[in-house]
Amino acid sequence: HSLTRAAGGDAVTAVADMDALWRLNESLRDDPELLSQLFSVAILRVQAAVLRQLGGVGPEWLDRLAGVDVRHRMHQALDCQNRRILAAVDTWGTDPLAVVCRPLGLLSVADMSRDLSREIEQLAGLEFLCDRDLTGFAEARTSPSWWNPDRATTLLPDLANTVPRFARLEVDLELTRRILARRATLASGRLGLASAEIVSKACPGDRWIETVGPDGSVTIALDR
Repeated sequence: HSLTRAAGGDAVTAVADMDALWRLNESLRDDPELLSQLFSVAILRVQAAVLRQLGGVGPEWLDRLAGVDVRHRMHQALDCQNRRILAAVDTWGTDPLAVVCRPLGLLSVADMSRDLSREIEQLAGLEFLCDRDLTGFAEARTSPSWWNPDRATTLLPDLANTVPRFARLEVDLELTRRILARRATLASGRLGLASAEIVSKACPGDRWIETVGPDGSVTIALDR
């Protein structure tokens, strides 16, 4: 919708739409629930893609995007999911079967929580998330404690699918900030370098290749 407005010459309203979406997404970003964070990540990735194509985006967006602490939000969401695992037994009710099974249930969720806590700790120790092979997390879960073979693995988040979503958001936000910063430089009349290679913070093994064409257009891409 914002791109359609911009194509029609209404760039001001298009940017205003992005501002409204940012504020609407704040409630999701501030919610530590994993599902809310995944929805927020999806919205932010779409918004970043639109901002890269819009003209007239103000400098305040650089600060906004820089203020999104992706790693913190990811760990906060996983910690919240871990607390949900520990609280799962509380939903069993008070019928006789639930009362009899409750002690084993508590041990079972504690076992799952221990595994997730270990994985969260391992993730916290990673310098960066980009291109990480997370299949090891899934493989480790295929060998649960001998006494707990039928534990409810549905309570455990799929890290091999979840973590890359946060990693891709880090890359998208970094790319968007670089494009907006380069546009601001050109708009100020300072052409800067015709091209540059800058090490990516999200993917330290790669470099951003920034090129300014004869017409002033900017092309930025990872060297992969």
